[in-house]
Amino acid sequence: MKLYETLEQLAQKLEQWKPLRPRLLAGLEKGPHAVLLADIFLRDEEWDAAWAVADNARTPMPAWGWDNLRLHVAQISEKHRPEKATPVYLDAAERLIAQQGRKNYATAAGYLRRARDLFSATQRSDEWQKTIADLRERHRNLPALQDELRKAGL
Repeated sequence: MKLYETLEQLAQKLEQWKPLRPRLLAGLEKGPHAVLLADIFLRDEEWDAAWAVADNARTPMPAWGWDNLRLHVAQISEKHRPEKATPVYLDAAERLIAQQGRKNYATAAGYLRRARDLFSATQRSDEWQKTIADLRERHRNLPALQDELRKAGL
């Protein structure tokens, strides 16, 4: 990202940024650079472009994985694209619950809290109530999860 920012500063001084940026981005789109490309779009507040990268990144990414890229984009853009971030948080919570363990349950509760806040911000509190009730019912035999949800105010 630092190199991109340096290129931007230098190209702007030379009044060449406008023609250079699309060429740089096109080059990144051709290679395994989804994380960098998404970060550039997030930095430049191009929310839909960042989501397009995250949604279409299916090639293996070391230490990331496409699910984690989607989560990364969700965390940065949630206020601007809550309708995109909400299902990502719900999915992340479900994956953690499936892995079991109190630490996973606590992390899942954090994602669920973020989802709840986004449901509320988009005036979908009734949908949230159904979602959390369904989740609690499906996992009623996991007392540690129920405890973590209670601790999180869910």
